[in-house]
Amino acid sequence: MDQLSLTDRALHAWRTVPETARRLVLALCGGWVLSTLSPGLLHTCALTPILLLHLHLWTLCTYPWVDGSLLSTLTNAVALAAIARFVEPVWGSREFLKFIGILSVAGGLVTCLISYVLAVTSKNWLADYYCGFQGIVAGFCVVLKQLLPDQEIRVWFIPVRLKSLPMLVVGVSFFADFFLGTPSRFVELETDETGASSLISVPQRSSSSLLIGTSVGIAWVYLRYFQNYISATSEAGDPSDSFAFHTLFPEPCHPLAQRLAGHAYSIFHHWLPAQSPPPPVGTTLGGHVSNDSPRHTAALAALERASHSHPETV
Repeated sequence: MDQLSLTDRALHAWRTVPETARRLVLALCGGWVLSTLSPGLLHTCALTPILLLHLHLWTLCTYPWVDGSLLSTLTNAVALAAIARFVEPVWGSREFLKFIGILSVAGGLVTCLISYVLAVTSKNWLADYYCGFQGIVAGFCVVLKQLLPDQEIRVWFIPVRLKSLPMLVVGVSFFADFFLGTPSRFVELETDETGASSLISVPQRSSSSLLIGTSVGIAWVYLRYFQNYISATSEAGDPSDSFAFHTLFPEPCHPLAQRLAGHAYSIFHHWLPAQSPPPPVGTTLGGHVSNDSPRHTAALAALERASHSHPETV
């Protein structure tokens, strides 16, 4: 009976997931099946910095949809379904898919650019490969922070407010990659007797921490300065103090993060949409205090609907 009850709750929760998100979840599971049945597909579709230099440009779009790990696929699928219940009703399907596309392409491209810089210290950075939906899930954690910052969830039975979730995900991923084992390489550089270099395939375990950290940053920049789904005449982005850059970090880090954000804004504000005058160094990176936004109001309404439809899953 308990097992039946658990199944019923799972089926009910699945029916509350928006149609677009359900199709994406099925696509993730299908990607794992194909990656398992055909390891060559993972080699072709995963994002690898050195292969991107060889014009494997399609991998910027394909890497989220292939994954050789069943645990990773299931975790990402469950996270996507849970997040979509609150985000897609607020944004709409078009903005939901647009955000995924931006995170996939921009997140992958910036991750590779950082890898090229880090390759000065070690060429192994060029050979890490990236696959799976975890970067996009990390980006959606920033969305939850924006929409429902004070909502509390349980992570491994520990209560966590959504405003702390992005940095928690980043911290756990870096700990897993750098303290529980170094990432294996998908491709390696091989030098023959003449000194010429070629690529050999070594499909093992992927890295994720750099991609996750980059995706969190890309998501914040897009939501802060560029997103405009409410109306064509409304101000783009979210300039509120509650969504300033330093709020991504734990409170003891706020003074340093504010100072770094002020310097960054003074350099890059010419390329960002105008929201308010550039802040002095040490302020909140173009933010101002605002009342409850339409985003927050709509998110609370979505949360209330989800609570009424299935209280056990919220």
